[in-house]
Amino acid sequence: MQNFLLTQFMSQDLTDSYAQFSQYFSEDVINNVLIDESDKIKDLTDRLKDSLKTKTNNTILLYGQEGFGRKSAIRKAIDNCEQDLQMKSKKIIKIFVNAYLHKSEGNILSAINNQLLQTAQIKSKINKLSVDELMKHFKQYENAFHGIVLVIERVEILATVKKQFFLYSILEWIRESKYPIIFVGITSDLLFQEKLEKRVKSRFQNIPYFFMDLDFQFVQKVLLTRLEQIDRNQVINTYENYILSKSFEEYFAKLQSLQVSISKLIYLFRSSFFLAGSRFNRPDKKQVDSIKFERNVSAEPISLQELMEQSLKWIYPNVKLENGKLLSQPEYVILFSFYNLIMHQKPQIMFDDIIQHSKKAMQTYKLQHHKTASEFTPLVLNKALDNLIKQKFISLQQQSKNLENNQIILCMSIDDLKNLFENIRYDLPDFMSYLYNFNF
Repeated sequence: MQNFLLTQFMSQDLTDSYAQFSQYFSEDVINNVLIDESDKIKDLTDRLKDSLKTKTNNTILLYGQEGFGRKSAIRKAIDNCEQDLQMKSKKIIKIFVNAYLHKSEGNILSAINNQLLQTAQIKSKINKLSVDELMKHFKQYENAFHGIVLVIERVEILATVKKQFFLYSILEWIRESKYPIIFVGITSDLLFQEKLEKRVKSRFQNIPYFFMDLDFQFVQKVLLTRLEQIDRNQVINTYENYILSKSFEEYFAKLQSLQVSISKLIYLFRSSFFLAGSRFNRPDKKQVDSIKFERNVSAEPISLQELMEQSLKWIYPNVKLENGKLLSQPEYVILFSFYNLIMHQKPQIMFDDIIQHSKKAMQTYKLQHHKTASEFTPLVLNKALDNLIKQKFISLQQQSKNLENNQIILCMSIDDLKNLFENIRYDLPDFMSYLYNFNF
């Protein structure tokens, strides 16, 4: 079996290719390539064009895990529509709303209205928000635009008993409108339609689109296409040979079992390149005005496969837990912050406490250790919290619609959480260990 070794003698090649590799292996570039060549995009584009012309067939459902290109796909399909229909004077209004982040019906309507005001450059406002008022308000601007595509992420939130009337009202507005409005629901809940009342379910009769997995040959083709854009040298040849190898096919199968998305796959490649560069190059301290690198002659050769495994450890510090569940770094941030706050005898722990605790720990860590630490924004932690709830590590008290003011409840014992950390502490970045012991 080939080793696909990278050595200290490739240090200059790593330096020379770093900028191009970062450019062509960015998530945006890869996603655009995937989208351009996807049959789903062609189908979605045709579906949107038909709906805009006929004002029928105007509900679309996109199923699949986050990171598999659902939102990027609908964005690309809308852009394709505008180009194919040669919309010069009239544009399609694109509205994206996350039902999980906005929670209440009022917040969702407010988000829709605000995007209408900004995108359509509408100056007048609605005093009292409701679906009916929003519909009446927009009628006066219908002739100025070709149509609206309303995209609701986490649409399964609207499948709860209390919120189905709200969802039904939106769908009725769309059905009754003489103006083309297309509703796109994005969800990872495959039972979404089964949870709907009969009258709501009847609005979703069209065949949904599934973004559930990545085809190996297709991903391999995309990766090789990106490599062709980079100037040839030994390092790029090694990457090409690895992508064509049985080793990468087996590694890819492992990623599929972990449900690693395309964006994380690209991150793995970019991370492996960075790890190689850090291993075989070191800053030349003699340079004052600019940083230059010299070859690290003491660095031992390493296989590209091992670098990819190290990168995977960075995304999932402990790839398999005893219960078979997966955790990413932001999820560990929440659990360890939670543990720390409990140990400091905080009686009730809200989600906002987690955000403030981790933020303070990052700032202190940087000052004390003169190192950088990953920035976990509230949105990233929000998604991580959602994953932990799904995997039943934690739950919410559900006393408030505002997530920041929701009390977090641990669904495992403190001892189990402590044992979890002890089992993986040597695989975690220094910052994670610091966070676990941080004194707020």
